[in-house]
Amino acid sequence: ANENLRGLAKDLEARVELRTMELETQNSQLSVLLQNILVGVIFESDCGGRLIYNPAVCSMLGVDSSDFGNSCVVEQIFSQLRDASSDSEFVEQVDYLLSLRAEAFNIELSFGQERHLLLDRIPVFVGEVYRGALWTARDVTEERRRGEVLEEARLQAEAGARAKSTFLANMSHEIRTPLNGICGMARLLRSEAMNDAAQDYVRAIQMSGDSLLHVLNDILDFSKVEANQLELEVFPFDMSHVMDSTFAILQSQAKDIFGRFDFVYPEVRLPQLNGDAGRLGEILLNLLGNALKFADGGNVTLRTRLVSLDDDVVVLELIVQDSGIGMTADEVDRVFQPFSQADSSTSRRFGGTGLGLTICRDLSELMGGTLSLESESGVGSVFTVKMRYESAETPVRLPMSVLDPSSLVIVYTCSDVFFDSVQSILATAGIAARRVQDEAQMQQQLALLGQDDSLVILDCVQSNDRSCCDAENAIFDGVRRLVVCRNPHQFSVRSDGLKALGYPFSRFKMLSMVHMLYGCELPEGLFDHLDGQKLDSIDLTGLRILLTEDNTINQKVGRITIERFGAEVDVAADGSEALEMVQKFNYDLILMDIRMPVMDGVEATRRIRDLGFTLPIHALTADAMKGDRERFIQVGMDGYLSKPLIEKELIDVLAGARRKSLGNQPPEARCEEEPSSAVAQATGEQPQSERVFVEGEDAMVLDIDSFKDLLGGDMGIVSSILDEFIDCAELYYSEAKAAIGQGDYDVARSRFHKLAGSSASVFASQLRIYCLSGERLMVDAIYDEASLSPLLAAIESVLPKLRAEIEQISKLNR
Repeated sequence: ANENLRGLAKDLEARVELRTMELETQNSQLSVLLQNILVGVIFESDCGGRLIYNPAVCSMLGVDSSDFGNSCVVEQIFSQLRDASSDSEFVEQVDYLLSLRAEAFNIELSFGQERHLLLDRIPVFVGEVYRGALWTARDVTEERRRGEVLEEARLQAEAGARAKSTFLANMSHEIRTPLNGICGMARLLRSEAMNDAAQDYVRAIQMSGDSLLHVLNDILDFSKVEANQLELEVFPFDMSHVMDSTFAILQSQAKDIFGRFDFVYPEVRLPQLNGDAGRLGEILLNLLGNALKFADGGNVTLRTRLVSLDDDVVVLELIVQDSGIGMTADEVDRVFQPFSQADSSTSRRFGGTGLGLTICRDLSELMGGTLSLESESGVGSVFTVKMRYESAETPVRLPMSVLDPSSLVIVYTCSDVFFDSVQSILATAGIAARRVQDEAQMQQQLALLGQDDSLVILDCVQSNDRSCCDAENAIFDGVRRLVVCRNPHQFSVRSDGLKALGYPFSRFKMLSMVHMLYGCELPEGLFDHLDGQKLDSIDLTGLRILLTEDNTINQKVGRITIERFGAEVDVAADGSEALEMVQKFNYDLILMDIRMPVMDGVEATRRIRDLGFTLPIHALTADAMKGDRERFIQVGMDGYLSKPLIEKELIDVLAGARRKSLGNQPPEARCEEEPSSAVAQATGEQPQSERVFVEGEDAMVLDIDSFKDLLGGDMGIVSSILDEFIDCAELYYSEAKAAIGQGDYDVARSRFHKLAGSSASVFASQLRIYCLSGERLMVDAIYDEASLSPLLAAIESVLPKLRAEIEQISKLNR
């Protein structure tokens, strides 16, 4: 028995020794872990006494562990923290931590701006009995520092975005203002009687201006989409109207491709749809413009297909197909990337920004749709826009044809897409169509319908179709015929029963010809959307308009455009003149430019409204960024017209501003006298960027070659204008200098502004830069001698040089 007991004791002793060694090993491992871990750790007992802690927690909390006893280590740690702090909020947090027992807690302690700790307290339970807690402390100072760096970067990025928006707004203004003059003058010239060569020149000017405007709009739209600032304008619209407007814009371009250009309208009558018709039109213009550009003599088709119509939800597919150069699979993959085109030579050969398809895709997705592409190199491309629209709540009466419901138009064509196009167009007016492809089918249909009631549309667009489209064929005797061809003048029209329609044709032209051949009018209301009203029939006689605009070219464009329709136009060169004139004369409408010297359009509108005037005021400006419209409306404007002006939009605004009663203005503001003929005209554009006058040292005093080229090389005119300019320049400068001496800085600013504008006009670059700097100093209220003296000295130095060069030019041209 004793031996057994001794054996058992040795066994127990070995087991205890082994277990002790294991515990010592675990304790050593735990000790090494706690000593080296970067996270501060405290284990406390249920009464707050110390079980274990590591140096990291003391280091993080900034306390001295040598003062700790064997109990209440947590209380000692936090007491040291509390006693060392003068921050009442911090002390309050520490007191709360000391009161904790079985609660879990998470808090961030900040030691000034230098150190931030994240403390976690996790209670420990044995069964349901609280036995203590585990505290962990983690230094998050570096995380907070990185967060602050990221926040600073975010703020800088936002500032950069704002700067970019400001830059784009300024660039929009600076580009659109002269572009308005170019496009407006070209439009006016095209209405004048000119020979063919001159018409071609003007057409080239207008096309170039339109192209530049398209590029500008691409850049602005891309910027808005990228910044999530592009907003949709949702209104009821008619899909056919969007297609009509798109065709009207592209028709002249389509005449040059030599292939077919056809629009296939929806096969059923759609209700009005709720959506942004303008943005949908932009997508179609971009896709069709690209298709025409890359058609390479092939065909281009727009086909609108109804996918579904359920529960007032309409799903459409708009398919743009071309048989042009097509794309490879690699080119398809990158064609939707910003600033990318199918190949590197594309931009040189065809032009463009490489933004069009990116914008189309983004706009489609913004409106809840999709844009897909299928293409094969050498075969062509198919772009499909799939859109989902809700039907407009208000039902719209769809116009019906005045023709007999049994009327049937025969379409003689070998082209599937031509028939689809004509059939869909006729269907929008309630007219049925039937296709024939040879004379036998033609004779059969004429026999069924009767020649007196028949109308035949003959497709003579392609030269190889002419054998089956002979309008003089005997089988057409007594039959109404509409010949569709590229050159309608080649057909001798000897009777009312034969008409020729040029290709490509619009829906309006096709239906007008059909109804003309039947001797009846178009359905009422079918084309009210085209030009609002027919521009040629608009009469604005009796309407009096105040055009407030500081740019003389834009003054001329606006005045001539409006006066063509019979309205009377007065011009104010800035907001202060507009304010004065509106108190003297009774106007029906004010067109108000925004960026002007002396007083801008926003301030002028605010003051006009403060005086109680209620007449319509429309912003007339090249500002085109997000928020402009809201800003203008907020100060009391009634509408917004963007430059370059679109004649239809301008006339629509004017047509809606018929003369109101004199009660529209305060009684004391009525006056019967005519405006003074001395209304000042602006002589230059207000500069939009700050200039430093010392830059003028490197500029030319007078770039006579550029000025001569601008005036077509006529040195007589050049010399005359320069003689007048130098006299005015010296006068303006003397007035500016005198005004500065008298402390009248507004007058000085005005003179610098005028002199800068006229200097730019004659290519006197050095003087222009100095005067821009002078204007900027006046605007920024910098009147000290240290700033003004060098500037005035520089101007006084360049004026004699300028006069000497001008006098030399005058001598050579006497």
